[in-house]
Amino acid sequence: MIRLSTITLALAALFTFSAPIGAQVQERTLEASADTVSVEKDRVLFALKTNLVYDLLTMLNLDVEIPVGKNVSVMWEDVFPWWHSGNKTCLQHWEMGPELRFWFRGRNAQPDGKLSGWFVGAYGMTSKYDFQITDKIDYQGEYWSAGLSAGWSKILGKGVFFRARPARLELSVAAGYLRTDYRHYLPADDYSMLIRDKYNAGSVSYFGPTKLKVSLVLPIWGKYDPSERAAKRMRK
Repeated sequence: MIRLSTITLALAALFTFSAPIGAQVQERTLEASADTVSVEKDRVLFALKTNLVYDLLTMLNLDVEIPVGKNVSVMWEDVFPWWHSGNKTCLQHWEMGPELRFWFRGRNAQPDGKLSGWFVGAYGMTSKYDFQITDKIDYQGEYWSAGLSAGWSKILGKGVFFRARPARLELSVAAGYLRTDYRHYLPADDYSMLIRDKYNAGSVSYFGPTKLKVSLVLPIWGKYDPSERAAKRMRK
């Protein structure tokens, strides 16, 4: 009887002190994980783009795209050729507008894979223009457009344009609604002045393809610390 009671008391003491010991071990584990050595990693902060199709047409352009979260990005595009040669030729075209994109990235995609793969988007843009080729094409006006876009972006690999940062090549198309108000004009015979044709002005509405892009993309990188983010989550 004495031995049985002794064993019973020993088991009771063991179960009594095991819970606090386990709690202390768990707290120490959490503290240790919170104090994990920080390891900084790279991530894409934003990307600069130029449409090579427009560049070939001497239409200077620049896009800026910022990733928001894992699968969403916001882009602002600007097209701004503004040159002329006397009253004979003119290419003045200022177009700008936003685009919201959703990227189909896999669950295991790495941070350096942002802004790559397939995407769909929605855009809006507005523009003013002045196009002239001698006396063949002579129009001024404004337009606005809204629609949907889709495309694909591929990482070109390290060593392309930058030694350690991979550039991207992006192919995209867009379609939507476009409405323009135009005004026609004619140059004088000696091109000394431009004369507005008040009988040739109006508005045109159009639905169909609106954009074609073959863009060179240069990601701008920054540092972030995933261990610090994990520690903040554990403190909460």
